[in-house]
Amino acid sequence: MSLFGKILALFNVLGAIALLVLAMMDYGKRQSWAYSVLQHELILQGLPLDDDERDAQGRPKVNALTKATVEKHFESVGGNGQPTQVDEVDRVKKAVDSQLSGLGTPREQTYQLARLLLPLSDSYLEREEMLAARHYFATDARYAELVRRYRTAFDEARARVAEDAKAGPKLSFEEAMFVAMRALGGEPSDALTMTFVRQLPTDPALLKAARFEDAFDKAIKLHHAGLEERLNEKFARAMMGPNAPAGSSGQSGEAQKRTIARLLFALAQPFAEDRAGDEPKLKAIPDRNSAAYAQELSNTAAYQELIRRVYAVCGIKTTLSAIADEVAEVRKEAVEARQAQDQDLINFVSDHGGLVEELRDRYELLRTEIDRVTDNTEKLKDQKDLVAKRKAKVEELTEELRKARVKTKEDADELATVSKEVLKLRLEVRDVIKQTEEAEKEIRRLEGIIRSRENPRRVTKD
Repeated sequence: MSLFGKILALFNVLGAIALLVLAMMDYGKRQSWAYSVLQHELILQGLPLDDDERDAQGRPKVNALTKATVEKHFESVGGNGQPTQVDEVDRVKKAVDSQLSGLGTPREQTYQLARLLLPLSDSYLEREEMLAARHYFATDARYAELVRRYRTAFDEARARVAEDAKAGPKLSFEEAMFVAMRALGGEPSDALTMTFVRQLPTDPALLKAARFEDAFDKAIKLHHAGLEERLNEKFARAMMGPNAPAGSSGQSGEAQKRTIARLLFALAQPFAEDRAGDEPKLKAIPDRNSAAYAQELSNTAAYQELIRRVYAVCGIKTTLSAIADEVAEVRKEAVEARQAQDQDLINFVSDHGGLVEELRDRYELLRTEIDRVTDNTEKLKDQKDLVAKRKAKVEELTEELRKARVKTKEDADELATVSKEVLKLRLEVRDVIKQTEEAEKEIRRLEGIIRSRENPRRVTKD
């Protein structure tokens, strides 16, 4: 080979090496850019929905995520990263189940269920139910207050529908129960009230024998089971996507992602309260429904970390869409709240009219009873005067009886003495009579002797 050929061969080798180096540099940069694109896509789009979600080329998206990538993605939001959104929901569900099973009493479980379901409410009435449950099941003292309220309302409602009711318009037990509960004030709990009413008979005759404790305990158990079932349905809906089993109501992948984003976003509030509830600034605000409490909670590190985790799981786009859905839901509930306030005003006017009428009836009954009491008081006074006179007469007769007893005793003693004298005289008379009889017998004997002696002399003379 000539020198020129050798030089060309050397240049070819050097060119091949240069091309190889450039290819390696290009591959490295491409990988770096691909990893950056993946990170940005995770930030924008979030994790893959599940193991079956595929990219534009039809490859499973989860295959592009290594364990290191997932750990890096969740490094700033508490770790314990999950490769898919469904896996994250499953992790949260297990954490919630573990938390509920670790609570000691059904009352505590109901309180926790209400806290978790409150931000997931889909209507104003449901939100009202969760607020009431969160209030009355928070402590044993508040639960005892709830029991007292329902017992008082139960007694009033049962008296209202009883056959011997003396005043007030005739109402069904359900109507009377709701009127009594509204009259007691406090946090409204219409859902629990309806559950309680359904445990009691509608027949007034059977209602008289109904036991409050049995009906209330059954209503509380059903209320707890209903909350637990509702929370499970929320998680089940988030887990149900386009590949749902036949016969179940599935949803598109995008809809499922928004459902998951709203679920995780809503649960960030109670989870943050559990982590940061002991902070002095939060404890200084007793009203958890106030804007000040919500603002202070949003400033805590726990809440901000949980919100960032929602972004990490669902992506900025889907999370913002879920937040928009939540805002729309809150606005809808605000409208429902205004409508409920108007309805409460109507109920108040209706209840007020009924109560005024009842007060009038009760006033008439009261006036009748007062007149009866006044009449009975006068009769009682007369009876007391009569009793006093009779008592004085009894005392006078008692004194006369005492004197008569003394006199009788004296007379009895004198009679006993006279009786003794009479008895003595009778004995003496008896003895005298006996002596007289003996004397008469002696006289008759002597007369006989005399006559017998006189008879012989008379014969001789003749």
